Amino acid sequence: MDFLELPRHVEHHKFYLSSCESSAGIDTHDSNISSRHSSLSSNSSSNIVLPTRTSSSIHTNIFLNILKRLHCLTLRRKKNGRYRSLSSSLHLFFKKNQQSSNNIDQSTIEFYKSPSSPQISPIQTDIVNVNLSNKLNQSCQQLYHTGAKQNKILNSKNNKFQIEKSLIQNIRHSDKTVSEDNNTNTLSSVDLALTPQLCIPALIKESNLSVTPVQHITTFDLKSTQDETNSAESEIEITNITKEGCDRAESSQFELLQTLGAGSFGKVFLVRKIVGPDASTLYAMKVLTKASLKVRDRQRTKMERDILAQISHPFVVKLHYAFQTEGKVYLVLDFLRGGDLFTRLSKEVMFTERDVQFYLAELALALDHLHSLGIVYRDLKPENILLDTDGHIALTDFGLSKESVPTQDSKTFSFCGTVEYMSPEVVSRKGHSHVADWWSYGVLAFEMITGHLPFHGTNRKETMNMILKAKLAMPTYPSLEAQSLLRMLFKRNPANRLGAGPDGFRNIQNHPFFESIDWDKLYKKQIEPPFIPPIHSDFAHYFDKEFTCKTPTDSPGIPPSAEAHESFHGFSYIAPELIDARQNDSTYSNDVERRLRSIIGVKLTPFKDEYELKEVLSHGKTSTCYRCIHRPTREEYAVKIIKDPSINDPSDEIELLFRYNQLTHIIRIRDAFFNSPTVYIVTELMRGGELFDKIRQEKSLSERESAKIMFVITKTVEQLHRNSIVHRDLQPRNIMYVDTDRQPSSLRIVDLGFAKQQRAENGLLMTPCFTKEYAAPEVLSRKKYDESCDIWSLGILLYTLLAGNTPFAFDRNDSHELILARTANKLSFAGPTWERVTDDAKRLVSAMLDIDPKKRPTASELCKHPWFSNIDSLPNAKLSNIQDHNLVRHNLDATFNAINTNPNKNLKLGPIGDSNLFKRPIIASNVYADKSYLKHQLWRLHVKNNEQVAKILEFSRSAHIHGINFWSEEFRINVPIDVSIPPEVIDSFAEYLSSFDDKIKYDVVMKDIGAVIDKQKLLHKLRPSIVNDDDFAYDKYHTIDDIHAWIDKMVQTYPTLASTFTVGQSYEKRNMKGLKISSSKLATKLDGTSVNKKKAVWWDGGIHAREWISPATVIYIAHTLLSNYSTDPTITHIVDQFDYYILPVFNVDGYAYTWTKDRLWRKTRSKTIIPLCYGADPNRNWDYEWCKGGASHDPCSDTYCGSKPFSEIETKQVSGFIGANNDSIVHYINFHSYSQLWMTPWGYTTKRPDQFTLQDDGSVQAVDALGAVFGTKYDHGNIGATIYIASGNTVDWTFGTANVTFSYAVELRDTGEYGFLLPEDQIVPCGQETLAGVLALLKYIEEHVYT
Repeated sequence: MDFLELPRHVEHHKFYLSSCESSAGIDTHDSNISSRHSSLSSNSSSNIVLPTRTSSSIHTNIFLNILKRLHCLTLRRKKNGRYRSLSSSLHLFFKKNQQSSNNIDQSTIEFYKSPSSPQISPIQTDIVNVNLSNKLNQSCQQLYHTGAKQNKILNSKNNKFQIEKSLIQNIRHSDKTVSEDNNTNTLSSVDLALTPQLCIPALIKESNLSVTPVQHITTFDLKSTQDETNSAESEIEITNITKEGCDRAESSQFELLQTLGAGSFGKVFLVRKIVGPDASTLYAMKVLTKASLKVRDRQRTKMERDILAQISHPFVVKLHYAFQTEGKVYLVLDFLRGGDLFTRLSKEVMFTERDVQFYLAELALALDHLHSLGIVYRDLKPENILLDTDGHIALTDFGLSKESVPTQDSKTFSFCGTVEYMSPEVVSRKGHSHVADWWSYGVLAFEMITGHLPFHGTNRKETMNMILKAKLAMPTYPSLEAQSLLRMLFKRNPANRLGAGPDGFRNIQNHPFFESIDWDKLYKKQIEPPFIPPIHSDFAHYFDKEFTCKTPTDSPGIPPSAEAHESFHGFSYIAPELIDARQNDSTYSNDVERRLRSIIGVKLTPFKDEYELKEVLSHGKTSTCYRCIHRPTREEYAVKIIKDPSINDPSDEIELLFRYNQLTHIIRIRDAFFNSPTVYIVTELMRGGELFDKIRQEKSLSERESAKIMFVITKTVEQLHRNSIVHRDLQPRNIMYVDTDRQPSSLRIVDLGFAKQQRAENGLLMTPCFTKEYAAPEVLSRKKYDESCDIWSLGILLYTLLAGNTPFAFDRNDSHELILARTANKLSFAGPTWERVTDDAKRLVSAMLDIDPKKRPTASELCKHPWFSNIDSLPNAKLSNIQDHNLVRHNLDATFNAINTNPNKNLKLGPIGDSNLFKRPIIASNVYADKSYLKHQLWRLHVKNNEQVAKILEFSRSAHIHGINFWSEEFRINVPIDVSIPPEVIDSFAEYLSSFDDKIKYDVVMKDIGAVIDKQKLLHKLRPSIVNDDDFAYDKYHTIDDIHAWIDKMVQTYPTLASTFTVGQSYEKRNMKGLKISSSKLATKLDGTSVNKKKAVWWDGGIHAREWISPATVIYIAHTLLSNYSTDPTITHIVDQFDYYILPVFNVDGYAYTWTKDRLWRKTRSKTIIPLCYGADPNRNWDYEWCKGGASHDPCSDTYCGSKPFSEIETKQVSGFIGANNDSIVHYINFHSYSQLWMTPWGYTTKRPDQFTLQDDGSVQAVDALGAVFGTKYDHGNIGATIYIASGNTVDWTFGTANVTFSYAVELRDTGEYGFLLPEDQIVPCGQETLAGVLALLKYIEEHVYT
């Protein structure tokens, strides 16, 4: 018996390759066994110890071929995600090659594995030592040698049979389903042959060392979903865009082309759509048999469909259709013809770090998107990452994902995933959040970089122990950046892991390993992937031939149990863009009809063919409700008949009813018909009447009854909010009982006529739809609002149930203005009724009726409130009688008449300025700030000499310590310096100014800054504005959301000129959205000849958040260019000559903060090393002479330059955009306020650049044209000499690095009378004069760039 020993000292195992042929030997002279992966192994060389007989000889090339193939087969996993054991790999190898190699046929090869045992040593006789120059990869699978102490000769037939039987049993045992909860921990089938003929012949001939047969060990792809907190099997709801009805996708609409894969539950087909707007499109269709799915499997399938329905991301596979038949369910997904990442990894074994960087970066974007939606992925591995035609990745297989885990502090306790990729907190079952995905991300990174897994034992238990305790064996060959990334991802404490915390994803983006990644371009798929799958005529070329060679067939499927079939209620889905495509059908006569016809479930067949109409149940202003009978079943239903849908479009209501038909306490729709022009909505019949009918009959309710009613309603609202639905008209009349016993379980919310799907990112709505007694203050006052308005309505409802009357409507004739004014008053719980109500109930009502929408609890939080948790212990005595239920009913009927009768009529709010609502010193709203500047004063300092200038400038850099804020940007002799002084330091600061030998004089410009802010906020609300045709007030300041909506409106209004662009996202994930203006005409030189490529202009505003006039001015100028194009010759010419990139708000986070928290905030909103100090000055953060002067390293300072150049994501994004377009951008303006200055580089020094004269001459042209409009005087010069040293500023970088010659910083109005609080009545004049200035400057630039 001959042995070849391959010592593996790092992993404490040894390999033995044995030959049973007596003449077998090895040519020791050719021992340099090489592998394509040899460079990846440890530095220690491997030795071969070769015991042999003198007569032994095996051809060297055969041996080397065996070892090479063995290495590759062992190293990589099979397609289904499992490692083949070494013995299995050898079996398949020899079986495959037994016909092609006579030499191999003539010898029986055996493989054994030695444990790390000092007792086992190679044979001591006839030893030949051969040093191998190659380094074997440490990820090779190994087999244990067992029974080292046995000394038996197993050469008899009986012994051989016993060995083979033992091996077969072991293989079968390892292929069993592990069932910790009878349905979880399912191990997918292992592709191993189980017949004795395929077992390795176990023949060990005489030797001083006895070797026993191998124990077969397989690494499984463990998918388990045991939730230790709730092991009971239960169904889950399907949410998000569920649509049912007659018109839906079905299997007959798809042509089966090829089989892509198959499993125990179903198959995956390549299909072609044969009908509809997407005809001829290729898809991957996943087909699952219902009867084979257990409860847990059904949950996974529904969860996957639910998650995919709500995700739209470039690196996540897209769901296009979901539908079902009696026996099967179908998911129709993107077909990604590049196959999975595992296949490529199998071929390459490992990737270059550049390749790894690309794949990890795209994957990080996908994971961050999932996490932002509260989804934990939980099964990250190469098999679940697909490649599209261009080589970009797409994450797939969401069967183990978990929804509703919104934060790192939220935990789920399921034990699930693939063992080798599980994080320690999953393995230990201590609860995990989305941070667990970043550990799996690290495992994948390690595997791609090194070619093997970081923690992999011989069995599941050993692997899990390694994950929990083993030290990471980091190879030396990855770069330092890669090693750093891996070590930071492999933190066993989730809180310390890279990716944890609110800045987790940004920390990953900023890691040095990803330094060269342009994340914005990556998201837009503008970076070429490292591998682009070659085009093949065989669409499924990159898929397993084991499946693709089979004929695709989709049998009907065995009918499932009733429970299994019912569990998929609401499963059908069609992607919104496919639905939208139907609306372009010219056969639809109008918009309402198009919408109605496009809704899946609306029938066009006659209503009376299926239903008999009976008596009237109720009347409404636009509809009438009847009882009806379904002809085939004779079941009773209610039908709402809308004679003229053009008056009140019911399409949204119908769509929502179909979409959320599975929600228990939403009225269930049975059918919908459109028999033009009449609409019929058939629903279940509410036999129990309205909630108020019950109250009227019983006179009053107990607190316990009220709690039970409110819990059902609140839970239903929570389900709506979870799906981004705002009801907007919650009131007792819209809450009914389906049964006459009127139990809480039979409650239904019956009217979704005002309900609205929140579609925008910020989720804000504007249309005032309400019943006035139940409407939130923000709705009554026509502010933008979100789902918190429903919480207010629920609070009014709860108050009414407990007290017998509404809290703010006292009379049936109360106007909504009067109700709005009363909401500012403190809520009263006086009277005998409230004395009998528990404190929990009072606290709950108070929280729900908070005037600040942001402070109200969410519906999910309400459901967890202690009042609901202790329902059965609440008092059950009747509380009070409703004295005048007719009054309440009348008030419910008194809805917003102005909206019903004249939708275009503006609301007249009346003298709201006199109410207590606007007299409060701190108003929390979406418009004005939480931070109060009450009694703060604005002083104007008069400095007369250089000594005073120097000392004040020095003091300004630490003034924030005292709460003093310098408004002025200019420190020069005889130039006023404006300073904001808080009331508590007024006396001490005055004393400081008097301490100079030559006292610094000052004037008090504003005695109360807070009063000025309050006055302006009142004028903002009450002062009429001039609204243009595009419904935008250019004479008012606007929120960031309004500005972004305006950009979209410009693109819609001027489609041939305007388009949007984005430079990326801010620190707080807001879009940095811009407007591009470009005409189709070519630019011309001075001689009239055309120019092939236009030059470009970049303007931005709002780099300092509090400078509201700068975005307003930029918006005014942009609108003027668009609206006057083709009518004004000067503007038409200038627009034709340049492309314009306009970013109205640079510092989007800071600007949003000035509208919600602090009106005078300046910086960004990123976190710093000092917990209570946020943000950096984005105009000191640029990588040009960064922080060399005029900037601070103190994170609490307003001029903090950041931790490093471009530490702020906003400056990095903009610099990247400008740098990428610096071949065309020739002009840049960074608009500021205030001081009325038109400045050029440099700012880091008082010295002027060589091109100063060229630049400053342009400033002269601008300020002269500007001054000619209203006589406003601007100064000009370079920044450092005109105001003060300011290093790391924007225009120094655009000029010095990006080579934008005509770079300017412009300080707009005024010179200090109002400073940053410039009144809205100055917006238009400022815009008019600045427009004149930029037009003159552009004319000047045109003469120099188009020569």
